[in-house]
Amino acid sequence: MTIKQNGGIFGRNPTFNDVTVDGTLTASTVGLDGAVTINESGAAVNFRVEGDNDTHLIFTDGTNDRVGVGTDNTQLFNAVGGNSKLVVTGDNNETNVAGNRNASITIANADGTANNTAGLHFAREDDDGAPNYAGASIVAQFPQAQVSGQYPQGQLVFLTSSVQNAAPSEKLRILAGGGITFNGDTAAANALDDYEEGTFTPTASSSSGTITSYTVNSAVYTKVGRMVFVNVDITITDAGTGSGSFDVTLPFTNGSAICNGTGRENALTGYQLQTRVIASSATMNIQTYANATAIGTNAQIKAMIVYFV
Repeated sequence: MTIKQNGGIFGRNPTFNDVTVDGTLTASTVGLDGAVTINESGAAVNFRVEGDNDTHLIFTDGTNDRVGVGTDNTQLFNAVGGNSKLVVTGDNNETNVAGNRNASITIANADGTANNTAGLHFAREDDDGAPNYAGASIVAQFPQAQVSGQYPQGQLVFLTSSVQNAAPSEKLRILAGGGITFNGDTAAANALDDYEEGTFTPTASSSSGTITSYTVNSAVYTKVGRMVFVNVDITITDAGTGSGSFDVTLPFTNGSAICNGTGRENALTGYQLQTRVIASSATMNIQTYANATAIGTNAQIKAMIVYFV
């Protein structure tokens, strides 16, 4: 059957298997019960679905063979520039990372079983077109069964294929309670839960008497998990009545046993220094070996220590 653009219906039988529309077909409601093929002839034509406010809620670019959701622009500029097969665009001025919406993709598991997963897989087609073999994956795991109306507890796992013809295996996991584990280890006690670099402003004092003035040239630290590396450079501009050992405050309290470091006094005596921090203390004690010479005016103290919080 053919429905002509200028009017009229042409056909031989009251029952028609094929319908051809010569022009534009407009229908307020369409019901389809079966397979649907659009653009079977492979013509360079687009397919577009409008939403209430979005003119390109779904858009297929027939000329360039690409798909846009919320857009007809699939251009991508990265290291080399080009296009993406699928682009999802949303209008969202939300600046709160936790409140991200609209400009997003959600992968949801409709099952509520404990420890089930939802994932994103990066794969290559086999040389005959099927199947697709994954080489890397990002998978969310939900340790507890879903409770109606509640956020699920979740952790994120990154998997890669380490060698040819090996299924992806876990290389990194972000635990639900925070911290990162590696290579399949899921124990919270083994997680790397902190990394930071910074400066601090130590105070200095003497074990005997009072230091009149000093200058902090630099005081830096790096904290990796429980391990803290501290490096200080201080000049005693006026030793005053201070003598004996020299105490410098630290950015974090030592949580383990006595820790020893090293140091040097450059300006006057050239003595090597010994440094230590006692457990449950946030002070580094600096002195010459065997405390043979007191640290005095114009001494430049450079000391380093590694300890555990």
